[in-house]
Amino acid sequence: MAIFVAYLCVVSLIYNTMLVPNPLMTWAPGLIFYLPLIVFSVFDLFEVSIDEVAGGFIAAATFCVFLAMLDQVSNMAALDQFVRVSAFDSGLRRLVLAKTEQAFSVVLLVALFFRTRSFLVKAIVVPCGLALLYVLVVLTESRLVLGASGIGLVIYVSYHLRSQFKVVVLIAIAAAAVVALPFVMEKYAAVFQNIDLLNSDASVQFRNLEQRFFAGYFDNTYGLGFGFMHLNENLDNIQSFAMFRAGQLFGAVNYPVSLGDIGIYGALYQFGYLGLAFTIVLTVIVIVDLMRAGRDVNNPSHAACGAFGSVALAFMLSPLPMNYFTLDWTVAFGGTLWYVAARSHEFRLRRRMPMRSGTVPAHANSIEKGC
Repeated sequence: MAIFVAYLCVVSLIYNTMLVPNPLMTWAPGLIFYLPLIVFSVFDLFEVSIDEVAGGFIAAATFCVFLAMLDQVSNMAALDQFVRVSAFDSGLRRLVLAKTEQAFSVVLLVALFFRTRSFLVKAIVVPCGLALLYVLVVLTESRLVLGASGIGLVIYVSYHLRSQFKVVVLIAIAAAAVVALPFVMEKYAAVFQNIDLLNSDASVQFRNLEQRFFAGYFDNTYGLGFGFMHLNENLDNIQSFAMFRAGQLFGAVNYPVSLGDIGIYGALYQFGYLGLAFTIVLTVIVIVDLMRAGRDVNNPSHAACGAFGSVALAFMLSPLPMNYFTLDWTVAFGGTLWYVAARSHEFRLRRRMPMRSGTVPAHANSIEKGC
């Protein structure tokens, strides 16, 4: 991961000093967005366990669900910056808060429900999960997140859950889908009935525009990419222009043209063909290690690993695969998933390593603490 961060810096240095010379302060501060990629060192310093990471995701998602539901009653002005236009209901106050954390937490809560033996914990998990689903379906309205949650849940249940529960849970999911189908069809009917969805849906159209916008800049970088830049409304660089001014070119005044909307394509445009290869390889390593750890019942955190791996894989199956490693708003997930995968991998290696009597493997506490 340290080598990858160094590569991101090299690409940015070459583009901003040789291809399109820019003052240092117009791009170098952008590095701060990528520091979460090396969060491994911080988590390791504080001996954070895999289960504690999972608990952090659930706590963040639950807090944001509480805010979203409270906002429906009181219209909190402080949350106005998180309001987005609804593609289905013009009168809806669509609030988008921590949607990626919510997608992971849906499956993490299911994993926790089946892992814990505490009736009290189960009694808390159920209403939290229902509230989370309500906010995802009714208020967040992100089809990519909903798809990742649903597919991730099916992957987790099919691949990681014990056989005695698997059939029951799959039947319960199917029953819940049948119950929810009338509501979903009523709300999204216009979109589902639109045969030419890929050309007429406003969200898809705008993402196509964003992709072409950044591709135009990428074509002039000789396949290297334009690297990271400092996001400041007063600066004249590619990303600042895209974020604060480019929307008006497409009739969307005050709406950002964002790399975050185009998923893994952002890795290509920002850091070139090698950066895209880096991103894909890192993602594959993370998913394989997490899915493998989820099947290892000897790993005390196998449930959390399986949940993380299932949702990470589900996000990659979308039309715009998730980019965990080069988008400024997802690198925190990338660094965290890398840490969880590394810890699960280390646990597997430690079990295979012959130990002398009385020796304790390195990082044993960081793996087992809190599990």
